[in-house]
Amino acid sequence: MRTYVLSRLAIAILTLLGMSAVIFVLLRIAPGDIVDIIFASAGYVDPAAKVEIRKELGLDQPVIVQYTRWLGEVLRG
Repeated sequence: MRTYVLSRLAIAILTLLGMSAVIFVLLRIAPGDIVDIIFASAGYVDPAAKVEIRKELGLDQPVIVQYTRWLGEVLRG
């Protein structure tokens, strides 16, 4: 019985991780740049400001770092 419960728990955890990865990828491949969307109503924005926002949002980091930060934020709520 213990083996069954542990295997089901492992499958559930892997399923949740897989679903979170799919959601993250779908958000990443969505059309449009998030920084451009943020500044869409502002008109012209200095490119240096866009670079700074990318840095604040962590978009300048590798995808795996972005995913782990995103997953941590999702789990934290």
